[in-house]
Amino acid sequence: MLQRMAVLNQLAVVFGSVIQLLASSRTEPLTKRKVAETVLGWSLPLNLGVLETLWFVGHLRRRRSAEGEGQPAADRVLSELAVAHLAFGVLGLLALRFRGMFWFATVVGQAVFLGGVAAVNAREILKDKMYLFDVLMSLAHVGLLMVYGPLGSARLSAPIRRRRWFGARS
Repeated sequence: MLQRMAVLNQLAVVFGSVIQLLASSRTEPLTKRKVAETVLGWSLPLNLGVLETLWFVGHLRRRRSAEGEGQPAADRVLSELAVAHLAFGVLGLLALRFRGMFWFATVVGQAVFLGGVAAVNAREILKDKMYLFDVLMSLAHVGLLMVYGPLGSARLSAPIRRRRWFGARS
């Protein structure tokens, strides 16, 4: 079921992005940044929000079906993994409302989490295509984020200005 949902999500991301870009190209020129922003605007809520929330539900179902097998440590690990998926699902859904640095933090967190899961399960990548999908999706989000450039407006190399603490003059 998750594989079908992943395919449907990708179709929705592609068609939604293309329609939005075609509609906006009449009023403003198409740039790489605009394309990246549009694709991320569709991909984060669908691929992160919806799919990660479905992974959360899937882990809960697996946990309930495995009850009674007498492995409390495995149950805890599955519960913790389910909550991690839920957290990224919520971040993906919040990406509908927030942009810029929020997208940056969400994509970096997703890349670390899903990349780490894939690294832990490296042997399974060849057997289970969903791990490969997770890695490719994370890499695509990082690439799109680099083109979108939310850090471009932030002055990372600007000198730190001295602040007044408790009314003291600097």
